[in-house]
Amino acid sequence: MYVFEIEDLQDDSFLILCVKQTQKVYMWKGKQFAEKEMVGSCEQPVQQFVDSAVLNYFDETVLEDLEFFSETPHEESEDFLQFF
Repeated sequence: MYVFEIEDLQDDSFLILCVKQTQKVYMWKGKQFAEKEMVGSCEQPVQQFVDSAVLNYFDETVLEDLEFFSETPHEESEDFLQFF
């Protein structure tokens, strides 16, 4: 099942991939991602944005019930890459 295109992994991108079946959340942050620019555009810290997006996607799930993975550009896990 493909969710993103591999071209979406841009150096200035930040992706959150939520997988309901496994209760996993993958976060990918490009090397040139400007966290300050994102915070300025959405008026909330990045972690607060992630928490909000994840809770919205999983509905009633508690954050502590989920597994979070931080993916490194050019060193992504196979589990993450299966969605591309």
